[in-house]
Amino acid sequence: MANGGPKGACCVCGGGISMLSSAVDVPLQDKLLLSPEDGLDKRTLVAPQDALPDKFLSGGVTAPYDKVPKKFLPSLANVQEKQTPYALPGMTVRFYDAPPGDDCEGPSAISSVIDRELDYSSKQSSNFISLLEHKFKQAEKGSVFYGRWTGTINLFAGGQYAFNLSGSLDTETSVKIDGQEILTPGQCLAAKNEYSCVMKSCRWDTNICVSPFQAVAWAADAAAPVSAQTVELMAQRRAVRADALAEAPAASPAGAPVDAAADAVGRSPASAGTAPALAGAAPALAGAAPAVAAPARAAPAVAAPAPGQAVAPANAPGPALMAPANAPGPALEGPAAAAASTAAPVAAPMATLGGAPASAASAPPLPTVFAQACESNQHVVSNACIACPPGTENAAGDDNSGPDTSCDPMICAANQHVQHNKCIACPAGSTNAPGDDASGADTQCDPIACLANQRVRQNACVACPAGTSNAVTVLATGNDTKCDSFACAANQHVVSNACAACPSGTTNAAGDDASGPDTKCDAIVCLANQHVVSNSCRVCPAGMSRAAGDDASLSDTICDAFSCSSNQHVVSKACTACPPGKFNNAGDDATGPDTDCTPILCGGNQHVLSNACTACPAGTTRKAGDDASRNNTKCDAISCLGNQYVAAHACTACKAGTTNKAGDDASGADTTCDAILCSENQHVLANACVPCPAGTRRDAGDVASGTNTACDAIKCLANQFVQSNACKTCPAGTTNPAGNDASGPDTQCDTSECAANEKVISNECVGCPPGKVSAAGQDAAGGNTTCTEVKCPANQHVVDHACIACPAGTTNIAGDYASGPDTKCAAIKCLANQHVISNSCMACPAGATNAAGDDASGDNTQCKGTACLENQHVVSHACVGCPAGKFSSAGDEASGADTQCEAITCFSNEHVVSNSCAACPAGTTNKAGDDASGVDTQCDSVTCSANQHVAANACLACPAGKSRAGGDYASGGNTTCDAIACLQNQYVASNACKSCPAGTIKAAGDDASGANTQCNAITCSENERVVSNSCAVCPAGTTNPAGDAANGADTQCEAVTCSANQRVKSNACVPCPAGTTNKAGDDASGDDTYCEAIICPENQRVEDNACTVCPAGTRNQAGDKASGKNTKCDAIKCVANQFVQSNACHTCKLGTINPAGDDASGPDTQCRQAATWMVNLKAGGHCVEVVVMTKSPTADFQLRYQGPDTDQAEVVVPGQALFCDPVVPACKNPELDACSAIRPTCGANAPAPAAAPAASPGVGELPLFAPAAAAPASEVPIPKGWSVPEMVTLAPDVKVDKPMALRMVPAS
Repeated sequence: MANGGPKGACCVCGGGISMLSSAVDVPLQDKLLLSPEDGLDKRTLVAPQDALPDKFLSGGVTAPYDKVPKKFLPSLANVQEKQTPYALPGMTVRFYDAPPGDDCEGPSAISSVIDRELDYSSKQSSNFISLLEHKFKQAEKGSVFYGRWTGTINLFAGGQYAFNLSGSLDTETSVKIDGQEILTPGQCLAAKNEYSCVMKSCRWDTNICVSPFQAVAWAADAAAPVSAQTVELMAQRRAVRADALAEAPAASPAGAPVDAAADAVGRSPASAGTAPALAGAAPALAGAAPAVAAPARAAPAVAAPAPGQAVAPANAPGPALMAPANAPGPALEGPAAAAASTAAPVAAPMATLGGAPASAASAPPLPTVFAQACESNQHVVSNACIACPPGTENAAGDDNSGPDTSCDPMICAANQHVQHNKCIACPAGSTNAPGDDASGADTQCDPIACLANQRVRQNACVACPAGTSNAVTVLATGNDTKCDSFACAANQHVVSNACAACPSGTTNAAGDDASGPDTKCDAIVCLANQHVVSNSCRVCPAGMSRAAGDDASLSDTICDAFSCSSNQHVVSKACTACPPGKFNNAGDDATGPDTDCTPILCGGNQHVLSNACTACPAGTTRKAGDDASRNNTKCDAISCLGNQYVAAHACTACKAGTTNKAGDDASGADTTCDAILCSENQHVLANACVPCPAGTRRDAGDVASGTNTACDAIKCLANQFVQSNACKTCPAGTTNPAGNDASGPDTQCDTSECAANEKVISNECVGCPPGKVSAAGQDAAGGNTTCTEVKCPANQHVVDHACIACPAGTTNIAGDYASGPDTKCAAIKCLANQHVISNSCMACPAGATNAAGDDASGDNTQCKGTACLENQHVVSHACVGCPAGKFSSAGDEASGADTQCEAITCFSNEHVVSNSCAACPAGTTNKAGDDASGVDTQCDSVTCSANQHVAANACLACPAGKSRAGGDYASGGNTTCDAIACLQNQYVASNACKSCPAGTIKAAGDDASGANTQCNAITCSENERVVSNSCAVCPAGTTNPAGDAANGADTQCEAVTCSANQRVKSNACVPCPAGTTNKAGDDASGDDTYCEAIICPENQRVEDNACTVCPAGTRNQAGDKASGKNTKCDAIKCVANQFVQSNACHTCKLGTINPAGDDASGPDTQCRQAATWMVNLKAGGHCVEVVVMTKSPTADFQLRYQGPDTDQAEVVVPGQALFCDPVVPACKNPELDACSAIRPTCGANAPAPAAAPAASPGVGELPLFAPAAAAPASEVPIPKGWSVPEMVTLAPDVKVDKPMALRMVPAS
């Protein structure tokens, strides 16, 4: 449209070809059939997109260049005699992206169009497939949308009509007649399954969905020709409408739209034009009625167009669309073209456009384009608005009627880069300078390199936490990094995450973590004999002392008079260690006179070794009393008892089965016990010698300490037999071979000769008596015989009637008779100063002696060395007394080398008198060391030291816990000591003031002379821990209960573990922000943590940062963040044929229906009884509404009807019987508007529908179009007040005898 005309409106004149009007003041010959200003979607406005068949595209049918030939201008000019705009026939259709509501509620329409008829089917004639498309620039191909057709149907005859929305669309559909919803068979028949059938309130019958009001479904494509009577009435009605349009004024009211254009949607040419629409609606029309003569007042016929030209009906640019001026061929082919070229001369077609007549000679040049401002990001190329190239942009407003324009490169902002000609934000952790040209090649962002002492956190460089550093260069595009904590140097501590020098008088070890909490330096504690001077520890002056523990961080301290420690004594005002082997109690005043130490007396089992009491060597012992300050002493060897042996210098009991004589020396080498040897006929059982069982024997010598042994069976000798497990001699005159087992059963002897050492007694071989022998061979059958006596030689004795050698160390004279009793050898007795070696008597070594009588048959013996007595020494293996004034300890071995006596050294407070040490007189003293072997010496007068007092002319140490200044003379009267008062943080231990142990405290004033006292442990407060016996504050994010004792071991604070829905912030657990959550377990001693937004599940909404279940009847998608603003649930909208019960959508029962859109969150609703598709309607206008949900493109449904107007044949409702609904700008002043009566009132601000013009008498009964008929013109019924004009026209594809049609106008 031109300036001032509405944009976004369009009318479709059938067949998918749109004819758009330009301004009424443009000369007729310059009018374009398509105006680029009318804001269709931004694709090129060319006819090919309207789905014309290829045969219509050969001439390049491009709408902006279609021109009206001059020869048709008179006819078009005649149409513009009346400028009153009238709406074109058809139904108003509005498109939605959501289910439409009524005209007051629900979503707004996205676009609109006027359809000639509701016929989108792949079964149309004329080689066209009509496609329904959603003409909206944001709609995606294949997306779901909703079409809502409304308009008025004009019925010429009243009666029962059946409507049917047929096709194969199994979607949401509805049909209403005068606001009453009906259920048509085609809606049911489209259902593909039982569920879909029931949802439509239809009935599933043997795998087919039928209406609940019928037994079988209608055929989807049932069709019948329109009756001739109906065709005639429609033709008359059409002629009247065309006449009215031709005489209507051209101008619209100021600001009102001239035509509807921009919402055009292509239609099939089956409904295009005036006559083609009828031809498509009633295919049996052609040739059905006889031709009629032209009326008497008909104007002369207009000559037929020349070849190559075609007639374009005013409102139908479909098949009759003009070809471009330079088109090489005809614009029409087929029957339409044939009719146009062979029929009789026809009148020029009528147009809906107004305008003054113009001749060919006076026609101005046809403009090629109307000025239009391009949208943003478009530029002008050859007078067309073209999208900017990728990566460029342009402001809106370029004039497409002017020269070409260009787009500017899109310059990316800082931190953006080019990707596919778009400015994209840099990846996290990278950056880019502004200025990248999006129209060029892709660019990259540079990784951000963090500076020193920065770290990466969430792809950003952030400063290291206080007390940490980072020297490594890292890129922010990587993972998070950490800074390294740095350790303070020695004598530094942490203050506000920095290392600061320790205060004067304090110290600290290196290593404090500057990233942690503040630390403290420890006070420097002075050592013993040090005091504080200007916060430093200085050595006390000579003769002065001070206990360790002075705090160098506090004020100066002073040393006290020096007291010697234990085992020290005063020598020349200095504390000197006691001589070896002596001791002294602490407390000697170094400022006083010299003092002496006391000899140390050794205890039991100790001996003196290098002036120390040393434990006796293993296996030795010694009585108590040895003086450690004198010569070394020795311990005596321990002698073990019988059945004991030496093991590691200890007397240990012999093991079972072994024995040992008494006397083993425990100080010597380890000894062993001898095994016990079993006697003959004994065996070992449990380490003991036990008798052999009857009939068995065993040789002597089994070792009882070994394993168990067994006895062997006794084998009887020859001439013996077994009787009661004993070998018995065979009776006289009998014999028996050797070998009878005495442990077995009894045996018998046979007669035999006597063996050797047997004699015959009473005819029996009898063994010679022990100690006697005889030769073998004596006949037991003979007389008695005798055996010969055996005599033992010297150094043998009788054992079991046998001569056996004397044991070692024994002797015997010859002559013992072996037949007699056993004899013994006498032991050899050693003489004096002899000892036994290997059972022989050997002389003792020089200096050693031994008493006579050692038994040479026994064990070896030792000679004992001569031990000199005390004060004796060895001279030539003899003990000689020491000279006067000298001494020697007892025990010198005379068998050894010569020894010497030592000079007697007098103890302290002794002096020499006649080579003896005598005690000094009371009140006098003498140093130790006077040599008693020399001349007499004298004692000096005694002056008491500090911490001593005089008692009975002696300087005695003050009682424990008391003190006294030195200087008392021991020779004077008795003196007393004063009690010592302990200082702060000292306690009494054994009457001495001791510094409190680390971690304890005590008030000053304890009396050291009293009972022991104790310091009190320092108890740490809550959130403190023990560090080096001091209470230190827990590190941030950690905790510790009160009660740690500072005098114990170091303790640790435990990390604070945050509870669920808490996070770490500055090392503290804080609640998560509202609407967020976090798992329990965050460590408060670590880095800050974050809570995650709570994501509400499906059908929950956010209310006060909490996920709340949606109210009944509402729903919500999952994903709302509870941390954000409150959200709402959307009401559940029931689909068609559902009703609300208890806030839920339920399917309507069979035979009942309900339109879509019931709000499940509201009150309960009800389904109503479905109206049958058979309705009784009066003649005249009735409101029709059809709603269909579908996808683009669609070609699958029709609105059909049957009744009196169709001779009961079901046909597509033709456009001639339809009037658009004036709810869109494209529909102006329809002649019939039955929908306004049932349209709801929407309030004061709602747009009012366009008012219908006042109908002339009988206008509702006028036919739309009528072909020429054989009857005379007078037979055509002319309503009262109407006349037949001169102008006639003919649709090119209607074949009649005379190509003529009637056009009636009001007679006035």
